[in-house]
Amino acid sequence: MTKADINLSTATTNGTEYWVLTPEGPVKAILAIDDQQLLVSVVPQNASDELLAQVLGNTLPDSSIGDTDALAELEKRHGFTPYGAGKIDSSRLLNELSTPTHSGTQALMEAVDAEQLDLSACQADIDRITNRFPGLVMGSRENDLDRMEMNLILETDEDIVSDLRTLTTQVPGLGSTEGMASYGLGLNMPLLVQTVQKYAQEVRQNPFSCDELQDLNSSWNEINMAINNPITMMIGQSLSGFRARINSLTMTDGEPTMTGLLTLASQNPLSLLSAASSFAPELGTLGLEPGGEAKQVESMMLPPEAPELYAAMSDTAIVLGAGISDSATLQKELEAPASERNLLVHGHITGEFYHSLADFVEQIPSDDLSASDIDMLKQYGDIYKNMEYWFRVDDAGVEMSLSLELN
Repeated sequence: MTKADINLSTATTNGTEYWVLTPEGPVKAILAIDDQQLLVSVVPQNASDELLAQVLGNTLPDSSIGDTDALAELEKRHGFTPYGAGKIDSSRLLNELSTPTHSGTQALMEAVDAEQLDLSACQADIDRITNRFPGLVMGSRENDLDRMEMNLILETDEDIVSDLRTLTTQVPGLGSTEGMASYGLGLNMPLLVQTVQKYAQEVRQNPFSCDELQDLNSSWNEINMAINNPITMMIGQSLSGFRARINSLTMTDGEPTMTGLLTLASQNPLSLLSAASSFAPELGTLGLEPGGEAKQVESMMLPPEAPELYAAMSDTAIVLGAGISDSATLQKELEAPASERNLLVHGHITGEFYHSLADFVEQIPSDDLSASDIDMLKQYGDIYKNMEYWFRVDDAGVEMSLSLELN
């Protein structure tokens, strides 16, 4: 706390000292370190010594997850380290909110004047949801001084896992950490539309019945209508993912200069090119062909200071290079291997990007950014060598992860 220049109030109960992170409001977040164990919890402001003893581990429960092999099984199944793993059971959580049995739950609900959920009329709907989404698993696959990885897995039933797997598609370079920063999406758009239609139809044929869940019925109708718009139907039929990558970001004579790549994956690149020409006619006149030379895109829509834009095509993708005219370089991107991790989303940000962004915004006066904001960007650049994040389809559901590589 001293090195971070953070001043927190402290308190002691049953011989255990803890920090109070949020001293105001009906509840407070507390933090304690005991026997090399980090504990963070939320309790009422006027929490009793008895409750604090339970929360801080001075008073142990009659039974706990630590008495079973549940955590070891989670670590083994998902490849987690033994430095932290857990699970939230959706059915047990809803039951606890409906009929609180733990003194901590009772105290928190009383502190915020929350009423117990009356789920008696919704039990069939609740069981329907919890069967499809059994819980939330969390853990870490790496945890050392140089690198750490945090993982969160939304568990789903086998049917949803199967449907999600069919949505993943091969996007050249997706999963790579080349460049200063990148962001990519791998989704089979035609199948995504069909899948959304499938689940929307299921809800229409068998809507949720209780009043508290009526918003779910209307939400699926709204999602179905949103994804069935003309642009999605026109572009989506030939687009199966993309990856945008920034190679450099600099200021030259007061003007921003950026180089990078945009890769558009497609099962039918010629069809995608035809659809894209509706918005940018210049693309349709380039005469691109799979394996052919890169062609410069000359468009009145590009600002004068924009870097030169070149395009190339393969049998599975189209790539646009900003400030990159070499055909071999663009063809290499078109042939870049895709990840085998069933990725839906992947991105990364390097410390170099944070430093470049800080230099960039420092030379462009803005009322929205202060000197402290710029200093924070520079600090990120000093701390992080690379930040990587992704959503992927796991055997148990959808995995959401963040990996930090430290300088």
